[in-house]
Amino acid sequence: MGKEFGVLIVDDDHGFAATLKDILEEEGYRAVVAGDGRTAQSVCRDGGFALALVDIRLPDISGVALIDKLAELSPAMEYIIVTGYVYNPDIGYTLDRGHGLHFFIGDIPGTLSFRLTGPEHPAGGS
Repeated sequence: MGKEFGVLIVDDDHGFAATLKDILEEEGYRAVVAGDGRTAQSVCRDGGFALALVDIRLPDISGVALIDKLAELSPAMEYIIVTGYVYNPDIGYTLDRGHGLHFFIGDIPGTLSFRLTGPEHPAGGS
């Protein structure tokens, strides 16, 4: 696996998204950043993403609603919800929707590194 494994990063925190993009690209993955739901849908239509890292709170749409829309565009894509909010009622709703979901909740430490292991198990430990 390598650069053909595409990761869509959807987060309006531009510094955080840029850092994730840099880390993923250093590990050899193709990463694209979208700062809002509209951009994410447009980029997703172009295809080639196995995984989306989605912030639960976006400026134009909730992360939950965006995951529903992205799942229609790319049914095989899996998702990691990225949020700094420990409690968010939307997360339970999202789990009920049946999308392939994984969670990262909390602050990102100064040094973040992780390995994506493939579409069957998109996120590994650090």
